[in-house]
Amino acid sequence: MTKKAGAGGGPSTSYEDQEFLFTPLLDPHRDRALMELLPEYLQEEISFTRGQAEKFYERVVKCLTTPVTQDDEGEGGEELEEESRIET
Repeated sequence: MTKKAGAGGGPSTSYEDQEFLFTPLLDPHRDRALMELLPEYLQEEISFTRGQAEKFYERVVKCLTTPVTQDDEGEGGEELEEESRIET
């Protein structure tokens, strides 16, 4: 996770408006099982402001600590994914 700087390399935003960039380092061969469990938004690069960071981390922790059962796979995955998106 990295902080994005303003144009010209220097910080040009307020403390609360600073943007963070989440870049997942997933390998399709090595991490195939994990990628099947992760919502799509955690498999792609995503940016968010400091004010959204707490919500982002809460959702990452929830995703990684919620036990997966056979019923969780398949139907309903899209609904959970929509609910998990970070609102901008």
